[in-house]
Amino acid sequence: MGSAEVVSRPEYVEHLGIKISVPEATVSDTVLKFMKEGRYESREGKILNQIIEDGERILELGGGIGFISAIAGKNPKTAAVRTYEANPNLASVIATTHQLNSVKNVDVKTGVLVREARQSIIPFYLRKDFWGSSLAKREGETNAKEVMVPVYELSWVLGEFRPTMIVCDIEGGEADLFDGRSLPGVKKVLIELHQPMIGPKGMKAIFDGFSQSGFYYDQDFSAGGVVLFRRLEP
Repeated sequence: MGSAEVVSRPEYVEHLGIKISVPEATVSDTVLKFMKEGRYESREGKILNQIIEDGERILELGGGIGFISAIAGKNPKTAAVRTYEANPNLASVIATTHQLNSVKNVDVKTGVLVREARQSIIPFYLRKDFWGSSLAKREGETNAKEVMVPVYELSWVLGEFRPTMIVCDIEGGEADLFDGRSLPGVKKVLIELHQPMIGPKGMKAIFDGFSQSGFYYDQDFSAGGVVLFRRLEP
């Protein structure tokens, strides 16, 4: 009887023209399957390339494994990209993804952005599927690993980096981050909303908050939970 065939894991998976690093220690089989099927962050990736304008300065919240920031960095219209990812295990994966795509204009930071930084570090919960890691501790959960990560205040980052666009996928953290306060200089916010996590009240609060900040829902560049809020120009 022959031995079972051993299927080797690829160095990377190519999706939407981007080579994504997929190390086994970080990228689970579930996530890898999504990538191979072309389902990983497809909506965000396709929309992002359509809305980048000349001189765009892109701030990404939730860097994942570098896919979205690689798309942003490769776009010739992009002037600069900064990405914040809370999971410290993903920094090296992001760097490899950028190297695979010859992307050199992305500044990668490990940490969490908050509205008001009351402390320098906060707990973050790592899960097997990296995209499920978040600030929220789930009731009865035993498999999540708690790590302490640096905290950055959003207003400080806005003033220091001066983004014209924000891209956000932070697994429910969006409900606390965008509360109607000013987003100076920002013209577009492409955000993935997580209704199962934030609930109807959270969804309403986000739409109310962006409206209060002078943004409207751009139907032409939104799909399902991926929403573009665009600043309403006078």
